[in-house]
Amino acid sequence: MSNKNERTVLPEEAELVCIHRIVIQSIFYVDEYLYLRRTPINDEFWLIYRLEPESDTIIEDEEIRNNHEAELLISEPFRDGKRKASMRLFDDRLRAHIGYHYHSKLLSAGLLRTIDYDTIVKTIDNDIIRIREEEESQLNSLIISEARELGLNPEPPLLNKMIWSASCPGTSHRIFINARKNEFGCGYCGVKGDHETLKKFVRRRVSS
Repeated sequence: MSNKNERTVLPEEAELVCIHRIVIQSIFYVDEYLYLRRTPINDEFWLIYRLEPESDTIIEDEEIRNNHEAELLISEPFRDGKRKASMRLFDDRLRAHIGYHYHSKLLSAGLLRTIDYDTIVKTIDNDIIRIREEEESQLNSLIISEARELGLNPEPPLLNKMIWSASCPGTSHRIFINARKNEFGCGYCGVKGDHETLKKFVRRRVSS
């Protein structure tokens, strides 16, 4: 599987997989128009997005294709029928970004049917519940206990096992914690370390 991240014109032969809405960082909405393009050797998953839609009104297909740039998200070897390929790629799309954005609702079905969307979303939600229940045994680990005492409100893993998240002090983003390794990191702030480093980091932020 490869991620291309190219922005260009949507290929004519690309077929609508679905249109759905996501919530990014619990702050704003984005409508994703997702497409499948099948070549002799690959399945390509394409995206056109619409920021902060004012309503559930869907942009007509012709306008989308002619007036909006598309991004090639995934290209992987061809296999299965179009419906199964659409389900697999859509599932990959959702799982890759859980924690940063969350599914909200299906606006229009295509190759991906309503029952497929509901099944994928339910499976992901059940996986999150199961993983969180498994990892709650780490609540008393050194770094999770420290994060709780510091008021960072650590939350159990979503789909990435062992990786907790917590508030980064004085910011609107999150830090990530590996409870089993007693490590944390914040890519935005460029800091990482153990529970003692976390305590020093928070105290420095609070006093500055």
